[in-house]
Amino acid sequence: MENPRPEERSTQNMEDAARRTGERAAEQTTRIGQAAAEAGEEVARASADMLKQNVETLQQTWRSSLEAATSVMGRSSEQFSRTLGLSEEDAQKTTAAT
Repeated sequence: MENPRPEERSTQNMEDAARRTGERAAEQTTRIGQAAAEAGEEVARASADMLKQNVETLQQTWRSSLEAATSVMGRSSEQFSRTLGLSEEDAQKTTAAT
């Protein structure tokens, strides 16, 4: 087999360089895609965690508000009964009768 001519070697070198450049570009594109996918997963996890925390906060706020309203209503009923001159026992009987 003969040695390739200088022009053929030059063409072969350019083809090899182009192939290597294409391979590197493909590898870099793959790495960028993987990094973007990982970042997307992290954002989704963070969003889910934040949503969970917000739901828990809302539940606790609702629970506290309900407890406060129940407490206020209990005190108001007692004060109203005292104002009318009813004892606690009379108020319970009246409430049970209605």
